[in-house]
Amino acid sequence: MEMQLITKLSTIIFGGLLLPLTQANAVPNKVIFNHKPSCIEKDLGVISLKTEDLEMLDQEGNPQEKSLSLAVAQLSQKAIGNGADAVIITHVNHRVTNYSSRFKPASDEYVRKTLNTHIQAQAFKMCVDNKALSTIAAPYNAEGYKVHKLSYEYTFDVDELSSPSPYQLAQKIALPPANVSVSEAVYSLKLGSTIQDVVKTLGPASIEIKLERNQLVLGYGRNLWYLFTQNKLEIVSTKLDLLNSTGLNTIGFREGFDDTHWRIEGVSAQKSDINQVKLALASKQVNAKRNQLLVKDNQQNLLLEFETFHPEMASEPEHLLTHFTLSQINTSFKVDKPASLTASQQEWLFKRLSLSAPSLLTLDELTSQVPLAIKINIASDDNAWWLVGNHILLRFNHQQLEEIKLTEPLFANASESAFIKSINAMKLPLDKQGMLAYFSDAIDNFEQVDIETEKFTIQAKYESYDDNAELYELAVFYY
Repeated sequence: MEMQLITKLSTIIFGGLLLPLTQANAVPNKVIFNHKPSCIEKDLGVISLKTEDLEMLDQEGNPQEKSLSLAVAQLSQKAIGNGADAVIITHVNHRVTNYSSRFKPASDEYVRKTLNTHIQAQAFKMCVDNKALSTIAAPYNAEGYKVHKLSYEYTFDVDELSSPSPYQLAQKIALPPANVSVSEAVYSLKLGSTIQDVVKTLGPASIEIKLERNQLVLGYGRNLWYLFTQNKLEIVSTKLDLLNSTGLNTIGFREGFDDTHWRIEGVSAQKSDINQVKLALASKQVNAKRNQLLVKDNQQNLLLEFETFHPEMASEPEHLLTHFTLSQINTSFKVDKPASLTASQQEWLFKRLSLSAPSLLTLDELTSQVPLAIKINIASDDNAWWLVGNHILLRFNHQQLEEIKLTEPLFANASESAFIKSINAMKLPLDKQGMLAYFSDAIDNFEQVDIETEKFTIQAKYESYDDNAELYELAVFYY
């Protein structure tokens, strides 16, 4: 079972040029308005509700719009019942849940997909003699869609209103040929290039790993790494031992990199046999070792590495080209292990992530307190995440924290105990039975437990569906 949060945004433009204020407030709903009341007799506080789960596979049309429409109607009824005559919507979240079990056959019989909508609003009692609305726009309009307020004196393309994500930017980049040359460059980028040169040519990196001593690693896809010192490209390699398999799989599959075979000197493609590569490089200065070829030219080294494969048990082994590393001759570049969280950083972080009294941190606060936090621009879910320590992932919506995920370590040779310490710092049980007892309204979904409150939801994953199963991943979604 997997869960994700989806926020649907619809833009309403306020301004004298496009939409008069009276027209903006001309909505059929009697209590939910686009603007805050001008005169408030009494603030009735926050109204919050969640719709019942909607079976998405049984729906025609747009299930999200149906769920939102239902939420707005229920909000109106609840507000009137509370004595309110004016309401502005302050927050809307749609949650989609996919139900399946790793212990059952993968067939439609065992799959459900549900949707519910969580909506929050501020309720008011307007003054008896003044029912006018102010010029203060609500965060969401009366139909439950996000409002963007703009001020402008020129015409514009609507596409310019939204900032594209790193994933969207990456889709628009026309990549250079995937060529590797000891005398020239890799993907048209020479050693000595700046970070800006690389990003301009290849688009946003899939992952940015900050290291000490002014070192930075930019990863493109899961298998191409650009290593910098003081903004100067020192090494390009397909081999980096920092991340384990879990860490690599956290990075999103990247077209143009993960699905493309690079070529050495435009001739020998990745997976070529070692003898074919030797022939192609006959004009170069090549030193051969077991399963390695070292090419020297233009004061640069190009190390080619080959892996041994046996297509059939009785056949002769094949040595196929799998990795390359391009560097300056006599360059020594030691890749440091990413810094662990200090004791004071851990204390600060988990205090801000406390579920008993959450005080959501902002992105600026995180990068200020943890300057070596790692940014995953394009994760496996196409979102951007921040990684702190070796297993704590945080996802922000601009400055606002929306989700945290505690998982197994993403770095090679990392301590497995860090996850347990983090769960203890969150003051949560490690076993499934303990989690069900800790939250009275928790739902047991086989190898997963789901908890929902007014401020957050929790998705806890376990090694099995036994009562004593151990936790291996925890996700918290904040409203």
